[in-house]
Amino acid sequence: MSETAAKSQKVAMRAFLSHSTEDNDFVMPVARQLGRRRVRIDKWEFETGAQLIQRIRTAIAASDVFVLFASKKSLESLWVKFEINEAEELLRVEVLKSALVLIIDRETRSSDLPPWMKRCLIEEALSPSAASRVVEHHLNKLRGLDGQPLFIGREALLSEFAEKLIPAAESTAPHTIVLGGLPGIGRRTFFERAVRDFLSVRVGPVFHLRTTDGLDRLNLALLEELGSLDTKTELAAAIEYFQSASAKEKAELIAQMLASCGYGNVASVIVDEGALLDSSGRYTEDALNLLDALKKYPDTVVGIIHTRRPTIEDSELRVLNGVYTRVPPLDLISTKLFINQSFRRSGVQSTSEQINELAPYLEGYPPAIALAVSLAKEYGLHYVIADKAGLVNFQIMSWFSKFGQGFKWRFCSPAALRWL
Repeated sequence: MSETAAKSQKVAMRAFLSHSTEDNDFVMPVARQLGRRRVRIDKWEFETGAQLIQRIRTAIAASDVFVLFASKKSLESLWVKFEINEAEELLRVEVLKSALVLIIDRETRSSDLPPWMKRCLIEEALSPSAASRVVEHHLNKLRGLDGQPLFIGREALLSEFAEKLIPAAESTAPHTIVLGGLPGIGRRTFFERAVRDFLSVRVGPVFHLRTTDGLDRLNLALLEELGSLDTKTELAAAIEYFQSASAKEKAELIAQMLASCGYGNVASVIVDEGALLDSSGRYTEDALNLLDALKKYPDTVVGIIHTRRPTIEDSELRVLNGVYTRVPPLDLISTKLFINQSFRRSGVQSTSEQINELAPYLEGYPPAIALAVSLAKEYGLHYVIADKAGLVNFQIMSWFSKFGQGFKWRFCSPAALRWL
């Protein structure tokens, strides 16, 4: 890593959040999610008074990114107009690094923005969670941390999968993407790459369902993600309404909320640890109802990630506008390339001989590779090579912690415990 890159990672980039006070219920959750280290916002920076104008100027000038939360209310606000004018000047003299526009209501269009802001990056974000993800991604990108994981050894699988995602012109394109494979093997990374490259969709919220969860848990997570309920009373009423609904009505409500999460070319991901499949691997009735309900939203892309292949024929899945593929472990050659590039990214010096010695113990499992890189950075590559069995134990313990099938800690070696 260069000295400049190393310094950039130590400096926290900060965003000035420009908004109308009438949009506080939307913007303050964004500020809290990002934290004070990455945000400048009026409530945290200054009080009203005679010096307010100068304090706003100082706060914007001390920021790296100007973020406008564009709404009908904010574009009519005199204070927001003042902040926009300040940002334009500070961008011109390169005090600010960039500007970002988040449209947070359905009434505002990019054409409503001031002329110079129409050239900025403009995103639609109708929930605080979605907005915070966009701002965080933008800040990380400025720091040189684009967050893109390595993508090695999946090129052939990606090409094969493209044919499933982009069918013949007279066929219906699938919008529910089902992936199988071991936890940590790169299923979500593969999904992210596939939908970005072939569908021009980015990954949004990720929902985890444990074995004992049902659609009620997914409903609650979606309500929190969308953030459309302002009070505990409204939330309680929404939960009660959902619980009293029929099975098909519940599926329709979930599908509708997933479609709302997908607004602006965003794909939601459901990581299923067994909630949607019965003991024989078949989809539960609730899961089938949900897949059927999603057919009403052909423009909404949803990813469903399992640890095993659902017991359903490809033809049945196609009727539900779904498509399946399995993401296998990396082969040995790809594992070596992955290790080599991971070491390069992290500034770890290595030889081909050392990589060849490590690769068989990592078995195409990216979390184990990440662990090897982390330990090599901290203790030296010689330490990792001297205790390679710990990498195998790490994988075993990771898989057992996922599946939880009677694993006993006493069977772990002391080396394995050090790797966790």
